[in-house]
Amino acid sequence: MQSVILAGGVGSRLKPITDYVPKSLIPINNIPLIEWQIKQLKKFKINDFIICTGYKTDQIQNYLEQKENFGSKIQYSIEKTPLGTGGAIKKAAKLIKDKSFLVINGDIITSIDVTKMYASPNSIALIELRTKFGIVELDNSKITKFKEKKPLENIWMNAGIYHLTKNLVSALPTNGCIEDTTFQKFASKKNLTGIKFKNAFWHSIDSHKDLEECSKALKGKKPLVNKMKTSYSLGSLLSIEDLLRCAEKTLKSKPDTVWVPETWGMENFTMLAAISSKTKSKIGSSIINIYSRSPALIAMGAASIDTVSNQRFVLGLGTSSVPIIQGLHGYKFEKPLLRMKETVEIIRLVLSGKKIDYTGQIFALRGFTLLIKPLRVNIPIYIAAINQKMTELTWSIGDGVIFYLRPINEMKQTISKMQSKRKIDVACQLITSVDDDGDKAKDRVRRTLAFYISVGEIYRKFLAENGFRKETDNIYNEYQKSGFKSNHELIPDSMLHSLTISGSPQECKKQLKHFRDAGITHPIIQFNPSGDVGKSFDLFTKTFSDNQ
Repeated sequence: MQSVILAGGVGSRLKPITDYVPKSLIPINNIPLIEWQIKQLKKFKINDFIICTGYKTDQIQNYLEQKENFGSKIQYSIEKTPLGTGGAIKKAAKLIKDKSFLVINGDIITSIDVTKMYASPNSIALIELRTKFGIVELDNSKITKFKEKKPLENIWMNAGIYHLTKNLVSALPTNGCIEDTTFQKFASKKNLTGIKFKNAFWHSIDSHKDLEECSKALKGKKPLVNKMKTSYSLGSLLSIEDLLRCAEKTLKSKPDTVWVPETWGMENFTMLAAISSKTKSKIGSSIINIYSRSPALIAMGAASIDTVSNQRFVLGLGTSSVPIIQGLHGYKFEKPLLRMKETVEIIRLVLSGKKIDYTGQIFALRGFTLLIKPLRVNIPIYIAAINQKMTELTWSIGDGVIFYLRPINEMKQTISKMQSKRKIDVACQLITSVDDDGDKAKDRVRRTLAFYISVGEIYRKFLAENGFRKETDNIYNEYQKSGFKSNHELIPDSMLHSLTISGSPQECKKQLKHFRDAGITHPIIQFNPSGDVGKSFDLFTKTFSDNQ
């Protein structure tokens, strides 16, 4: 069955967001409205869509093309001027090929099972009317009971989902709302059927408050859209040429996000711009440290990359470490928590497009205005967190967290504790190597892990405090004696399996499941080639592409 999505509204009550993006691309928990709708309808075997648009149509088309239309057929009916719901459906009629079709308002998110409407042509989905305020019961003038936001008994409202026959189209107005015209006439003749849905998840997005309430409601329930993700990190030891070739190969494996690290080799924004044309996945910085660039400069880079990539950018931020910040960049590593808080605040202000007058304890900006209009004012921000204070800050201000080198048991406890306070996307970058020769892959990962333990004091300290003190001491002591020659041999299997993924393809798949079971919603598989980069990446993507 075809589905018509009514997405032509301007969304004036959602300004200033809709000054820059159409209403249907406003993200709710990092997923645009129209993506919620298409993925939900696909669950009911709907793969043929007609989208009625008018305002900023090109942005909608570009976004869906970048997502390969989510594997669906999508056509557009474009309105030069607003036609109302009735006029929009009538204009789209030339694209409707079936005897009946589904219509859904473009500003709702719902769990309604539309298949229950198929047997009833010219029907409307109905949900229980809920009050926005408390209900009182009176005895004369005295209040006897006070009930919060109770559904009203046997009072049903239009849910904005219709199953219509094509012969009804002739009765539609050329310009006007179907609810005020055709439905009124059909209802008077009892030619409309109401299909009731009790206890359905349903939110209409018409205001900033609606956005907030829907976001909270979605975080408190089982996701309507399968949000299981697998992303790739293309390691900093790859050459620029190898990184670009690997990025291009993701066109087939389709990871959720391709993350590019920044250490002391490739500059991050440059490489993200380069790979944006090589992949259709989202692209992420993993991570940009907040000391080597000003918050305004980071925001400028984020807005630029998000524009170049057609709204596919995820901004990953971190504090890095003392050796890198002080030793390599020459900045004082001080007040990391406060610096992160103010950096995120400034970035979000910059992306809003407003003139900024900001006074913090570290930063003070006067009259800064971004000269370009960001395609998104709310580019998702993920924060790398190790210690508890940064973890708590991340859950307070971030859209997602990026963990790295955390024992799986400790991580499981931390995720459970933090997600009970506020649900965010939990990403974890996992040092990974896969090879048909499992021992070869494990040796490769041991060497990478030994490097981080040897030179990364912050990781060494954290691991020592969380069950691996003896192991980290042994590895570090051997490093001080003889460098990296053999200290990787001191990494036991227990440590390897708790922190990384390595081995044969089947072994790696099982290990990935263990990390998902720990509460990770967004595993970032860090590519570490064993042998030829191209062949190694082919096996890598073949192993993990079916874990999306």
